Amino acid sequence: MGIQLPVISLHQPWASWIAWGYKNVETRGHTRFGKLVGQRVGIHAARKWDRDAWFARRFLPRGAQARLLQKRYPRGAIVATARIWDYGPMVPGDELGALLACHDGVVAYRLTDVVRVMPEYPAKGRQGIWYVEVEEWQFDRFMFTDGEMTPSARA
Repeated sequence: MGIQLPVISLHQPWASWIAWGYKNVETRGHTRFGKLVGQRVGIHAARKWDRDAWFARRFLPRGAQARLLQKRYPRGAIVATARIWDYGPMVPGDELGALLACHDGVVAYRLTDVVRVMPEYPAKGRQGIWYVEVEEWQFDRFMFTDGEMTPSARA
């Protein structure tokens, strides 16, 4: 018996930047993911590439920019899991974690306990919140703890 893991999709390179620890704030123009606060969610790398994302390099630590050019960016797969611990209007303190400048009307979803899924878990993404069944034998891959395998989370 498995559990239903809520998943959100992000364009690349944003999803991989979360998986690699460079980004710990996801931004959106809505509060729909607010109901996920306190839960572990899958971070899905969509097939689409955000060509405008490279402007975010200026927020990265020195030396990270060159390393990012050498990395592989998977697409169409869950690349990490993370816990959403808080959300609210983006504030200037969120800029480094979001890898972008603060803007009015942007909602910041603050992530913690980010864990890479190795190997990546192939999945077709969707908009909004969607779910994938994670079987018990895969729990280590997604880094679930006993506390996260509650009956309410089981399928």
